[in-house]
Amino acid sequence: MKTDAKFVWFDDKGEGRNLYAAFRKNFVCRASVSKAVISVFADSAYHLYVNGQFVNFGPARFNPKFPEYDTYDITTLLITGKNTISILVNYFGTKTYKNIENCAGFIAWGKAVLKNGKTITFDTAVTEWKTSKIEAYDKDAPKLSFALNPMEIYDQKKELKDWKKTDYDDSSWACAFALENQNCWGKLLARSIPFLSETEIKPEKLLGIYPLKREERSFSFKVPVPEFYIRKQETGDTKKQYIFFKTWLHSPVKQNITVGLFWGEYWLNGKEIGNRIHSENSSLRYNHRISLEAGWNYFFGYVTVYLDEFSFYINLPADSGVEPYAQKDISCPYSFSYTSVLRQSDFDKISKSGFPLPDDLYKDLNWNLWNRNRTAGNPGRENDLDFYGEKFERLGIEDLQNHIFKKDDYPDGIAIVLDLGKTSLVRIGLGAEGVRNVIVDFSFSERLHHQKKLLLYLNHAYHASARVFFSENSVYWETFHHYGGRYVAITFRNLKQDIKITNLKFISANYPVEQK
Repeated sequence: MKTDAKFVWFDDKGEGRNLYAAFRKNFVCRASVSKAVISVFADSAYHLYVNGQFVNFGPARFNPKFPEYDTYDITTLLITGKNTISILVNYFGTKTYKNIENCAGFIAWGKAVLKNGKTITFDTAVTEWKTSKIEAYDKDAPKLSFALNPMEIYDQKKELKDWKKTDYDDSSWACAFALENQNCWGKLLARSIPFLSETEIKPEKLLGIYPLKREERSFSFKVPVPEFYIRKQETGDTKKQYIFFKTWLHSPVKQNITVGLFWGEYWLNGKEIGNRIHSENSSLRYNHRISLEAGWNYFFGYVTVYLDEFSFYINLPADSGVEPYAQKDISCPYSFSYTSVLRQSDFDKISKSGFPLPDDLYKDLNWNLWNRNRTAGNPGRENDLDFYGEKFERLGIEDLQNHIFKKDDYPDGIAIVLDLGKTSLVRIGLGAEGVRNVIVDFSFSERLHHQKKLLLYLNHAYHASARVFFSENSVYWETFHHYGGRYVAITFRNLKQDIKITNLKFISANYPVEQK
């Protein structure tokens, strides 16, 4: 491989967590194309489109010292007239077992030879590529697990509609920036393994369609911890980090209730909450029985940070009337107060005073407030904490297409559970109508929960989920990444009207093998 192409990005640094960048190359073929080939590499993952048509994804898993590029023959995809090559790149920007954290970047080279003898080059060095940062994906999305990349949490309101198409107006886009450090990667090598397939597979069974039930109300907040891995890599500091948090639980009456919490140490009205028991219905929950006084009850806790994003959830019985407030005021617009991340040395110093913290220590900590109308937005945790009613519709796989789900039948939402027949690596494509302002979650598992009938088993080590917030009434959307599992749950939340599934695709990624 020999090229003068440069690594480019939407800025010259290529730094950040869970970044998405779009790139476009527009050109005009004034004659038919004899041959067109393009080579592509991106850190960490890319999708390639030509004239709006999906071509493939890549690259193969790589060490930055030995990056491998992909080469595509796109001759048949080009036309006489205007053409566009589009690339969507996701840079993980966090430690995973799939990649080595490095630098965001994209590079391409190649050419189209026309039958009139003219040549059009695709190099990111000598031709103009345009770029835009994609804001629709949540950069602070929680990771799929300690070993994998961040989830896809996509907000359709922020999308650049139809940006992959040839007739899209990209005049407001910037020209791609050459990265300041062109030496983040070693010598580019040709891909050493075959491309994975993009074949559509059919689920084997529809295990059930379940109505969601709001037996509890969930309150939450999240704290990004971007330095979690950087600290360990650059300073060698492997000691623990902590977050303190507090709220006032307002109860209309004196009562005993069962609350759902996750890992952490908790105190209520100055007394430590003990006797927790692991939930039989949720792998990400511990049940605690607490006694509340009528009026205000002080709840305090701390947790050890274990990922580069921390999500806290508390589930309260829906009929209890209990509400959390960051301050002792029912008009308070905030639900929680929480500190910035504390190092081990700070924690040790503070903890000498005992828990919950004495009042004179509060002023010395940097407290943040969380708005009552927001949630932590961790679909993996929230899908595991869901309650379900009895199913009352009997449908087969073939019946899902164009089936209308009545809002009156599913006022709190729907969970559709499918069996792919075997563990598979898939992307999901969903077409639907009636989904404006609806939240759709996709969850994957290799196991079913023994207590939840035919529902998915999710755990703290691997809660593979993706989420999309739809802002349009009629949509088609595909996940960017592939997800592994045998069982898939598609959950629709916040229904505003009847909805209809118009298209449901499972796009499998397998190595091309010949069965002997």
